[in-house]
Amino acid sequence: MPVIQFKGRTAVESYHRVVPHHALELDAGLSESRKPSLVGNLIIEGDNLIALKSLLPTHAGRIKCIYIDPPYNTGEEGWVYNDNLTQPQFKEWIGQVVGKEAEDATRHDKWCCMMYPRLQLLRELMTEDGIVFASIGEDEVHHLRMMANEVFRTDKPLVTFVWRRRSPSGLRKDPVSIDHEYVLGYAYDPAIVQLSGLHVTEDQYPFTDKKGRRYASTDLTIGATAGSAQSVLYNQKQTHGKRVRREPESSLALRAGRDEPCNQGGFDNLARGKRGRDDTATLQNPIRPEEPEVQSCIELDNRSRDTA
Repeated sequence: MPVIQFKGRTAVESYHRVVPHHALELDAGLSESRKPSLVGNLIIEGDNLIALKSLLPTHAGRIKCIYIDPPYNTGEEGWVYNDNLTQPQFKEWIGQVVGKEAEDATRHDKWCCMMYPRLQLLRELMTEDGIVFASIGEDEVHHLRMMANEVFRTDKPLVTFVWRRRSPSGLRKDPVSIDHEYVLGYAYDPAIVQLSGLHVTEDQYPFTDKKGRRYASTDLTIGATAGSAQSVLYNQKQTHGKRVRREPESSLALRAGRDEPCNQGGFDNLARGKRGRDDTATLQNPIRPEEPEVQSCIELDNRSRDTA
C-alpha cells in the first residue's frame, strides 16, 4: 500500500501514545443534568488531541459513530498548529497561523502532522463495527485519504460522499468554480459495519418500461429556479451526420438516459410526443403548448453515426 510522506511524519507516528492523559473536570454550572457524570452525553471544551486522549480510559472501543470537521487548510481559516512536540521544527510551528500556499511552504506538512495522531486516537475509541466520517475540501482530501487508508489499514474509504455546497459562480477569480466538498467514511472493520439507507418503496417508481423495469421521472433542471430553467435545456436535431444544438425559448422536460421517444409510459404529462423524420422525436412544449414545436434528437437504432 502506498504511504504518504510529509515533513515531521517520523515524530508524529507515535505521538498519540506520549500525549499525557488529562482528567476531565465536570462543570456543574454548564451541565443540564442534575447529577453530572462522565456517563452519557458529553460536551468537552479544550484541545481536541487532549480531549481524545482523556476519553480513552472510559470510552476506548465504545464509540460507534464519529463525525469530525477538521480545518480544510484553504489558507483562509487562520488555524494554528499547537501540538507541543520537542523537535526544533515543531518549535518553529507552534502558535503560528498556517498561511496560504504562496506564504507557507510547509502548510500541508503542518496539516498532516496535526491530523495523523488524531486519526490514531479516533480509531482506538471506535467499536469493532464503528465508523468515522470526516468532512474535507479539495485542498486536503487526497492527503486525508492516504493517511486514513494507512491508519484504518485499508486501500480505500468505505464510502466517499460528494455533496454540493453552493451554486458555482462565474464571478470568482478561479479558472474553475468548485461547488462541492467531500465526506469520507472509514470503518474500524468494513466486514461487519452496517449502514442503513433511506427506505425506498415501489410507489416512488410509478412507471414501467418495456422490459418491466420500474423508473420515475426526474427533474433535469436541478438547482435551477423557474426563471432560469429556460436557459439550461437544449434541443438537438440530427442533420446529415452532424448534431446541431441551439438554446430553446422555453424549457422542455425530457427523459434522461433513455433511447426511446418521451411519450412512452407515464410521460404524457411531461411532453406530448410523436414520431418525426430523420430519427428524431418531435415534442410539443408542455409548458407553453401554443409555442412552435421543438426538436430533440433521439437515436432509434444501433447504427453507428459520425457526429460533430
